Amino acid sequence: MLKLALNRISLLIMAAFLAGCASGADPVAITPTDIVPASKSSAYAGKIGSTTVTGGQETSPLWMSEISNEAFQSALDQALIKAGYKRQGGPLTVVAELQEVKQPFAGAALTVTTTVHYQIVNDEGKVLFDRTIKTPHKTAFSEAFLAVKRLKLANEGSAKANLTAFLGAIGNSR
Repeated sequence: MLKLALNRISLLIMAAFLAGCASGADPVAITPTDIVPASKSSAYAGKIGSTTVTGGQETSPLWMSEISNEAFQSALDQALIKAGYKRQGGPLTVVAELQEVKQPFAGAALTVTTTVHYQIVNDEGKVLFDRTIKTPHKTAFSEAFLAVKRLKLANEGSAKANLTAFLGAIGNSR
């Protein structure tokens, strides 16, 4: 009887552990949805040809959700295309460095703050835009029961807010 109870407890612990595995930020969830199209007077409309992202982290399923370079770059590319800033062969490059993704270790409501340093560089290497953007996002307990899911949602919300702020910043550049 004791052996059966221990087996059931072991199975429950294993099931809880597997259900709580961390997954990385999803590029689709990071991509802003309410994108304001680039104005024709914007200095960068239709001129960005490529992007580079550094500083991201791969997610370990046994630890905490992270934002990878690939996920952030995919979301950045999609946002720039949707807004009308990016076109094939454009002479400008966006260089984005994920400087910090500040995450809490635990909590009911989780706030993640993402700090990204953006530069827009021309084909001669001259920096035309240089700004660091820091954006928080809070995910409430009611949005996800599991902390690993709440952290993933907070990561994605913070990265999405950061990209939205970046689009706003370059949209106001003349």
